[in-house]
Amino acid sequence: MRIAQILNDKAHLIFEAVEIPSFPLDTYGNQIEFIDITNNPSVQEGWYYDRNSGEFTEHIETSTEKELLLTLEEMQMQTLLNTEYLVIISELNNL
Repeated sequence: MRIAQILNDKAHLIFEAVEIPSFPLDTYGNQIEFIDITNNPSVQEGWYYDRNSGEFTEHIETSTEKELLLTLEEMQMQTLLNTEYLVIISELNNL
């Protein structure tokens, strides 16, 4: 059977198993939720899950989301620039 773990209303993990696993509560005291998606082979990790209808919908990344996501290199470069700026300001204050 094909199983999806639901986390924050999304298919977080998809895997194959003989039966739906039974896990203890997560670290926050919530029951870990698994759903049989054998009859819905198109579902992929990251798809939204509607608890009321039991339906999954594909997550479509908008252009705004793409603009907000920084790569690791961009974050490292921003950190470097911020550090350099603070060093320069500190040196100017010591003059």
